[in-house]
Amino acid sequence: HKRRATILYRKQLPDVKGKNDNICDMSLDKDEYLELLGSMMNHVKNLQNSPTLTPKEDLVADIVVDYLKPYTQPNGPLVVRKCTYVEGRSNLLITFPGQTDKVVSWVGCHMDVVAANPDEWTR
Repeated sequence: HKRRATILYRKQLPDVKGKNDNICDMSLDKDEYLELLGSMMNHVKNLQNSPTLTPKEDLVADIVVDYLKPYTQPNGPLVVRKCTYVEGRSNLLITFPGQTDKVVSWVGCHMDVVAANPDEWTR
């Protein structure tokens, strides 16, 4: 799906197979990013983590995996692995291979959330 893969690859050529673009040439499609974020937020009630609730992070992991398919090998440069150690609580390992065996960076994040009252939010 061409449109879905444009959040970070806006300047990418239509054929992305084997392409490792310079990260400096990438840009953010804000509207598409908000749409993707909204699809994840649709699951917020199932992502809450508390003593009485176990989050179902697979719901968001599956959205991310599906979104990245056009840029996952063999179609693109990314290597995406979904690892499950606890049912429903998968982790994603996403690698953007470089030209050496050195690690450039590591980013960690989580997909579970703590309860919040939307009536108390401000923009």
